[in-house]
Order: sequence, then structure tokens, then C-alpha cells
Amino acid sequence: MIKRPQRVWPAVALAILGVTYFLQWSGHLARVENVIADARAEVLARERPSDIVIVGIDAQTLRALSEWPWPRRHHARLLQILRAAAPKNVFIDIDFSSHSSEEDDALLERALADWSDSPPILASHFQALSGADSEITVTRPLPRFAEHARLASVVLEPGPDGLVREMRSSWNIGGDALPSVFAYEAALPPELPVRIDYSIKSSSFAYVSFIDVLNGHIRAVVQGDDFKRRMLDLGGEPNPSTPEELASRLKSDIAMWADVVKKAGLEPR
Repeated sequence: MIKRPQRVWPAVALAILGVTYFLQWSGHLARVENVIADARAEVLARERPSDIVIVGIDAQTLRALSEWPWPRRHHARLLQILRAAAPKNVFIDIDFSSHSSEEDDALLERALADWSDSPPILASHFQALSGADSEITVTRPLPRFAEHARLASVVLEPGPDGLVREMRSSWNIGGDALPSVFAYEAALPPELPVRIDYSIKSSSFAYVSFIDVLNGHIRAVVQGDDFKRRMLDLGGEPNPSTPEELASRLKSDIAMWADVVKKAGLEPR
């Protein structure tokens, strides 16, 4: 019986490592991983419980408002309406980095300031200074808006195949650090690449048209069977109200607690 030299196995292992490194370096391994990820997403496609509601700028809205860019009074009005629904967070993916009319900018600033207890999240971008300049700069909302908001990155970085497959938890360019919007309240290490789970169906998220919110139709969405089912899955039960009903309920609650405080003999400090 002939025994093979023991040094063959380290050589084989080294060859395997070398081939793997070459495939990774050349991008061939990433392409295989992407094919597997795409197949996995298709096979495991499913809905998942979510309390996210997307307010979309769609063809219906563009046709109804019939101008672009919109006067910022529309965004201010949206914030006023959404505030009555008391959402946990609001994220607006609109570029507010340039001036419009003073009247509209003032309306938006006041609408943002009304959310002092839970400031909306506004989008910031990293982009080249010009088409002829590779230097990257941060495009933020105007200071008058940023003062009343939280800022988050919405930068998407396509992979070698042209598809966005992951997002960084945060970005740091030239000393400017911004969390990505998906990681705003997550305890993730900085600049961590996070794979996007495309197996989650878009139908997991409720949708309402921007113009429907402006026209007061969001109440109907919250009362819909689909939205109620999603909220029940999360352990909650939606109880929609109009701004007038909310104001009346708040007034009633204030009166009730004022009476409790008075009977308890408590004094304001």
C-alpha cells in the first residue's frame, strides 16, 4: 500500500483558497451569490406584518395637481393632516435643499415646527459637485427646514450588475456622517452593508395616494379591512378620527385630568 505524502492536503486547501480568492476578486463569486439570492427571494416571497403606510406621488396625484415641482404648501398641508393621525415617524423623500417662494417656504417651516415632539425625517443626498468634478458633497434641506427635522441619507449604491442589493447603515464623507433612513433607530455599526431582503412583498405595506390624503381620504384607508388586518397582526387596533374629532377628544382629556389634579390637591411647579 502506497501512502500519499501528507503535504498534499495543505497544497489542495491552498489551491481551493486561491481559486476562491480569484473568483471573489474577479466578481464571479458575487454573480453566483446574486443568482442564488434572486432565486431565494422568488421562492420565499411572502408578506410580513408592517405598520408602514406609503404616501405615493403617483400619476393620479400629478394629474390632479397639474404642476411640477409642487408649491411647498402641498407638503405643508400633508404634514398637517398626518399629524392628526399621530404616526410614530414620518419620512419625506423630497429634496428641500433650494429656495422656493417665501410664502411656501414659511408654510413648510411652520408645518415642520409643529412636530416638535417627533420631528419628521427629511432626505439628504451625497452627490458630485458637478458633472466635471468627482468631489462628493452633502445636499441637505435648507437650514430653516433642517432645524425642525431629523436628517437621513437616501443614497442607493448599485452593484456591478446595476441592481441595488444592499444599503449602508450610514455614510461618512468629508466628516459629514448621516444614518441611512432604514437604520435611523437601529443600533447598527457605522457604514455596515445591509443586504436588502427582496423576498418581502411590496404588498406588505399599505399605500395611499398623495392626493387622496390631501382630499381627506386617509380616514377611509385606515378604516379599510386590509389596514385593520395589518394593525391587528401587530397587536393594535386602528381608531381613525378627523382633526376635529381629535381636537374634541384632546379637549375632553385635558378637562378630565384637570379635574383629577384639582381633586388630588396638586399644585403646579
